[in-house]
Amino acid sequence: MEAVQREDIRGSALANMLDPALKDLSILAKNSALDNEELALLQNLLPHAVLHEISVSCIDRLSCRGVCYGVFQSSSYRDSAILFYAGTDANSRTEKTGVITKIFQHPSMVNDWYLTVREHCSVQDVDFIDPYLKYGFAAGYLRERKPTVLHIITLSQIISHVALTTIAENLIHVMPVDRVSLHIYNRYEELTCAGKQLLLAYSSGNL
Repeated sequence: MEAVQREDIRGSALANMLDPALKDLSILAKNSALDNEELALLQNLLPHAVLHEISVSCIDRLSCRGVCYGVFQSSSYRDSAILFYAGTDANSRTEKTGVITKIFQHPSMVNDWYLTVREHCSVQDVDFIDPYLKYGFAAGYLRERKPTVLHIITLSQIISHVALTTIAENLIHVMPVDRVSLHIYNRYEELTCAGKQLLLAYSSGNL
């Protein structure tokens, strides 16, 4: 138990050191550049910003809400696989799985950090049936092994880390590993709210 507590303390200390809300991480940054696709995606994410500059400041890892996230092509690759929301509209956003390939700050938005993520897409074979789905959210699910589609997201769009396990030449198994209880709680709250609205409509004679 003492070893677990020491690891928790070490992890908390590291998370505090890498939290952009608590520390200026720009001192750790290296200069890099966005390619045309990345710049277009960032502009789509920030439609009212003027983003002519392609030069950005990049870091290999940071923390958010006490959890560390890292870039896949770095020593922090173990923290790069995430479950995230694609899109910022709460009514239309969808959950995606991917790996972080860049963590950056744009000179026009110096108070915010953004993540470039390559998505592990759903299996494209029309005859494919995911055998894990029948066991529910806690059993995980399958995705294409090679990450392809590019996304740029904010820290607030991260849901949790995931564990990726290769199970075939072109398949990986995805298992969410943290923030899962919060995610399930939010789903429960959404379903409960919808149930209450349905019950209210029924009792008022609107159904």
